Amino acid sequence: MPRRLTLLLTAALLVAETPRFRAVSIRPARANGEATSISAGLTGKVTIRHATLRDLIVWAYDTSGYRIAATSPLAADHYDIDAKTPVGISAARYRELLQSLLADHFHLKVHRDRKTTPAYALAIDEQGLKLRATRGSRGKFHTAHASLSGENVSMQELATRLSALVNRPVLDNSGLTGTYTFNLTWSQQELKQRRPAPEPAEALNNFRAALKTQLGLKLSEQESPVEMLIVDHAEAPALTTSSE
Repeated sequence: MPRRLTLLLTAALLVAETPRFRAVSIRPARANGEATSISAGLTGKVTIRHATLRDLIVWAYDTSGYRIAATSPLAADHYDIDAKTPVGISAARYRELLQSLLADHFHLKVHRDRKTTPAYALAIDEQGLKLRATRGSRGKFHTAHASLSGENVSMQELATRLSALVNRPVLDNSGLTGTYTFNLTWSQQELKQRRPAPEPAEALNNFRAALKTQLGLKLSEQESPVEMLIVDHAEAPALTTSSE
């Protein structure tokens, strides 16, 4: 086979293998206070509601809000998106589709880098630990607006869950190796964990006080190197509907 034809066939195969949604529709979100959500059922229909670009990046790259940094502020506009996928795709394939959507419609360009960022160290409070030790092997959580409960969870698992709530890395410095069951409630309902800005002092202080009083754990401020997803470029999408 001629070399030129081989190269053309190889390029065509690479283009064909690039995963993409079908029948993509991107519209401004309706200003009705609808909660941010994403749904991808077994029917091949994808429904995204009231999502910002930051929300989409979190989902597409399976990361946390605090791990996203940008060379310029990300737009806070909300979008409703509908699309179609092949039926029965894996979670990893679905994330690839979202990444392609961001590249095609938002012209998103990102790279990864390790940066030192504000963090918390999770440790036992001076008043003593108040968790109930268990011997289960499978940890699980239940989260509500102002409560968090855990069953058979390790301290590392708890630190990871707390990271999502306080929007910063939480490092397990407790020295505990067992598993625990607990219930935690706090008075401030909204910690705004999806926002990149530092948490409101009152909300965060209420949460840290509840953690200390109810679980005997404390969060101490420190800095830690963390792998970040850096947004180099992004644009507002063309608000049009494309079909198969």
